[in-house]
Amino acid sequence: MKLKKVMIDEIVLPKYNPRHITPEALESLKKSIKEFNYIDPIIVNDVNMHVVGGNQRVVALQELGYTEIDVVFINEPDINREKAINIRLNNSSGDWDVGKLDSIFQELEVTGFDLTLTGFATENLQPFETETNIDNGIPVSETITSDLNTGLKEEKVQTAEQLKPLLKRKLSMKLIMIMC
Repeated sequence: MKLKKVMIDEIVLPKYNPRHITPEALESLKKSIKEFNYIDPIIVNDVNMHVVGGNQRVVALQELGYTEIDVVFINEPDINREKAINIRLNNSSGDWDVGKLDSIFQELEVTGFDLTLTGFATENLQPFETETNIDNGIPVSETITSDLNTGLKEEKVQTAEQLKPLLKRKLSMKLIMIMC
């Protein structure tokens, strides 16, 4: 892949993009870009100059006054394939290892690092309430409480297997995605 500098006003934010960003998440994204720069290039289809990956970052970069940005070009003449690529690039896969995530947050907090730069909502930065399952050593939470940001209802959890989908839903809904 090769990076190419383009004028930000040459690229197009396609109307079909199914992703959106809240004003709070946009401010968090801008704060992150100010701190770390934008380290994930924008993906653009050179057929029509549509942003296929990075629409929210482009909005943030525009608001921060960027006039020129680095992009990676793809060449996809089929608009339906372009849309599928857009969805795939925005459909993160993988799960969080909650124990490791909590440990990293604690390490960063000790050094005085601004944890909001990680992209997590402020209320998610409290230590995770976990206990260890004696059978397999996987962290287990007894309760995931509801809150206004996720709309999750309180659910009792007995096993790690029951916890996995709930944590995935809660974290995916609460993450302020840096790589929007």
